[in-house]
Amino acid sequence: MAKSKVYFTPAGATNWVESMIVKAKEMFYVAELDKCIKPGDSVAIKIHCGEYNRTASLRPEYVAAIVEEVKKCGGKPFVTDTTTLTYHLYNSRFDEINIRKCAYRHGFNPNSLGAPFIVADGLKSENFQTVKTKGILSEIEVAGAIAQADAMIVVSHCKGHELSGFGGAIKNLGMGCTSQAGKLRQHRVVGLEIDTSKCIGCGKCKEVCAFDVPEIIEGKAHNR
Repeated sequence: MAKSKVYFTPAGATNWVESMIVKAKEMFYVAELDKCIKPGDSVAIKIHCGEYNRTASLRPEYVAAIVEEVKKCGGKPFVTDTTTLTYHLYNSRFDEINIRKCAYRHGFNPNSLGAPFIVADGLKSENFQTVKTKGILSEIEVAGAIAQADAMIVVSHCKGHELSGFGGAIKNLGMGCTSQAGKLRQHRVVGLEIDTSKCIGCGKCKEVCAFDVPEIIEGKAHNR
C-alpha cells in the first residue's frame, strides 16, 4: 500500500492572513479536495461534535471555513455526525434530539456553519444502509445520509482512546460513520479469540491493554 501524503501547518500567526481559518482554507486546496467535488454534489462534512458540557471538540469556525470552500466548488455541504451507543451514564449523543442539543451548544448549528447539521443515522439510528466490506466484518451498517452523499470530507480532532490508544480520522470515519447497529457490530469483534498462531509472544498486547485482558500462557496470548 502506498504511503499517504500528510501535510502540516504551523499554528502560529503574525497577522490575520496567517490565521488557522485562512490556513484551513489553504489546506483544502493543498489536499486537492476541490477535485473531489462536482457542481451539485451533496458533500458530507463528518465531524465529532463532542460530548455535552465538555470542550473536546473542534472550533466550529474551522468547519465553517471548509463549508465555504465546498460552496465555492459548487457543492452542497452539510455537516454531520452519528448517534452513539449508550456506553456510559453521561452519554449525550444516543439519539438525534440529544446529539443536536450537544452540537448546537458547541456551535455546530446552521447559523455558525453556513450549512445544515444533519444527524446521519436518524432519530433513533434507524436510517442506515448495509454495505459489503472486506476484512474481519463482511458487512457494516453505514449511516444513511453519509451513504447517500456524493462526496465526504472528514474533519477530526484527536484524542486518547482506551481500546485503540489513539482516536483520529480513521475512527471518525470507520466507527463514526456507522449507525448504532454498525457500532455494536464493530465493538463485538473486540472479544474475538486471539489467533495464537500469529502471536510472537512479545507481550506488548498485555502491556498496552488498559484492562490487562490478554493472558500470556506458554509464550502465547490468550483471551481470558
